Amino acid sequence: FWNLPSYLKDKGLKCRIRVFIGTTGNLLTAEIYESSGNSDYDARALKAVKDASFPPPSAQVAARLTKFGIILGFPL
Repeated sequence: FWNLPSYLKDKGLKCRIRVFIGTTGNLLTAEIYESSGNSDYDARALKAVKDASFPPPSAQVAARLTKFGIILGFPL
């Protein structure tokens, strides 16, 4: 789901998204953790996460993903 238009591809932009995932793999919430400074880039990264599907996490990490989340860096 991560696809950038040409005007954003060669800018060297980076952002990080914090993702909270439920025990069934459902997305609980996603938020900008570190902005790229470009609102369009950040919105596209956030949309990519929200459009994605996640597998159910193992029991060993499920509580951590629900409570603390995981940080995803863009570009991936």
